[in-house]
Amino acid sequence: MDVVQFKKQYLERIHAAKQMMAETNKASVLFIVQIPNRDSNDLLLPITRETISNIICFVEIGTPSILDFIFEQSVGVIDRIVLDIDHKRINSKEIIAKVRGQSPIPILEYSDLEMWANSSVNFILQNEKKTSLNILLLGHSYLTTRILQNFLLRRVEVYMLREDYHDIFALDDDVQISIHSDKLHIVNDEKEFDIIVGSKLKKEYDCTHLKPIFAKSLYDIGLQNFSSDYILFSMKNGVEVYRFDNRAAVSSIVLNLMETEELVTNVLGRVDIADKHLVSGGLMGRRGDLVVDNIYNPHAILGIADGHGAFVHECDYTEKERINLSIIKNIIDKE
Repeated sequence: MDVVQFKKQYLERIHAAKQMMAETNKASVLFIVQIPNRDSNDLLLPITRETISNIICFVEIGTPSILDFIFEQSVGVIDRIVLDIDHKRINSKEIIAKVRGQSPIPILEYSDLEMWANSSVNFILQNEKKTSLNILLLGHSYLTTRILQNFLLRRVEVYMLREDYHDIFALDDDVQISIHSDKLHIVNDEKEFDIIVGSKLKKEYDCTHLKPIFAKSLYDIGLQNFSSDYILFSMKNGVEVYRFDNRAAVSSIVLNLMETEELVTNVLGRVDIADKHLVSGGLMGRRGDLVVDNIYNPHAILGIADGHGAFVHECDYTEKERINLSIIKNIIDKE
């Protein structure tokens, strides 16, 4: 998409977001996502969505120069920017730094690849509804690493062709990870699998050496991983073919980020009431501190801190702790 077309469509997206916000009274967020280096596009504009809790806009970019326009048009409409902080481009650091340094809108940060991998593995396993699966994972990319980790953590049998597998996976220029598991199997050629999963980042996988039919399901998770001919041939021969849909992932990441922001900003902390120590929102309590639901507006006492991350059992309360608990409970109940 060229810049002129992008700007025109972005204004349309912002206008649509305004209308949806007025009709629903929902907060709006703008996802700023980096397009992988291998993608031939520098600018993309997915459609604006309404979820259960938010109005969500998207821009997918490969250049930081468009950010000034995005910021200018988003002020007064967008409540939060959700920034992709993965390093999947040569200029990722530049894009991330510009958003962090110049955005006039509060920023929430996330890993697009982590979201992508987590959601796709959840989708595959729920869709297949099987307790045991043999999966062939094709590709070698930042996304491959994360998908592989998610499958292995769920104790799924994963196979990789030797030409795809590397002992060390590079996550970015500075980080590498080694993956070893009794559930990971390296093979020289294909066998019968339940599922084939493509994990290249928006790049076609060379399937010429693979048998067209040797799995029950084919999942294009990396997007554009399989040729049209390969997909059509598979479909004609009864293979179910799926393409990753990230709507569930987007909705869940927004809720997670905004709930975390609310927790850190308006719940987490320590305060003294009537000389009694109260904590909430994940702040570590000392032995005897009262843990409440919200120190700024407490409605419930969750327990008494034991000093190392858990609660004191009620039978182990000291007399002083019982008195403190009663005093604070009476104060809360009266408010």
